[in-house]
Amino acid sequence: MNDVMAKSDYENNESASLEAFGKPEAYEKLRLSNNFLFSKVMLDEELCKETIETILKVPIERIAYLVHEATLDAVSDSRSVRLDVYVKDGKGTSFDLEMQVINKDDLRKRSRYYHSLITIDQLEKSIDYSKLPDSYVIFICNFDLFKENKRIYWFENTCLENQDLTLRDGTHTIFLAASAPRLGNDTKLDGFLDYLHSNKPSDDFTKRLEAAVIEAHHNQRWKKEYMFLEDIKREQYELGKEQGISIGKEKGRAEGLEEGLEKGFALMSRLIDKLLSLGRIDDAARVTTDATYRDALLKEFHLTLNT
Repeated sequence: MNDVMAKSDYENNESASLEAFGKPEAYEKLRLSNNFLFSKVMLDEELCKETIETILKVPIERIAYLVHEATLDAVSDSRSVRLDVYVKDGKGTSFDLEMQVINKDDLRKRSRYYHSLITIDQLEKSIDYSKLPDSYVIFICNFDLFKENKRIYWFENTCLENQDLTLRDGTHTIFLAASAPRLGNDTKLDGFLDYLHSNKPSDDFTKRLEAAVIEAHHNQRWKKEYMFLEDIKREQYELGKEQGISIGKEKGRAEGLEEGLEKGFALMSRLIDKLLSLGRIDDAARVTTDATYRDALLKEFHLTLNT
């Protein structure tokens, strides 16, 4: 048997690939565990503030400013990251909230990169390192990343020789696991995580979150934005499929499609993030349907599958 998969072989397997890619869920059925809807609900500053307080157990006087799906770049040609919810309090402390439904097992390293980008963002206004504000990267997961049956994992840098000695560099990384057993002694956080896992509100806080979800379902502008983003994802899939066929022919193995999909997704994400960060919304929409224009923009920003 020829180890090189022909294009028709890939097309015959397309249904399986599309299934892995995931069909877009109807906007009216999105729940708070969907990162798009979560970022929209968190535009309500009071709900966002209360969510952070519920997780961290610290009072926040006010949110100084709130950025929805902020795009941060270390330098102009570096990998950009779109944060789900990025907020700062009155003291300059930064909070990044990320909703995660699928476990891709890259969250540990992603947290490291997120902290570095947030630090660069903070340094723009706080040059003195001694005055650098704290930063919190919070992953709200519908799974237990560490499989220790804990609902909260809070990490800070500690000394290996003396576990009581902390570096106190101001970075805090928190992973929540909605699927893990209830804490028992933290009714409000348990209620929040139960709601994410079951979609059933049980207290005043989660009932207000549910009301915000229902209200979001009636927002036609957000619905159009969601459909636009799903179109972008579909274009990412098609670009990745084309590249997967090419890689499969070169390497002579079916895994080429998977590798190509991953590279295609990453390439389109970098292009779209760059365009959105520059306010080029029309260009971001056009690249989903105009392959020639997409290729021109990839050249403009010097973006390739291997960079």
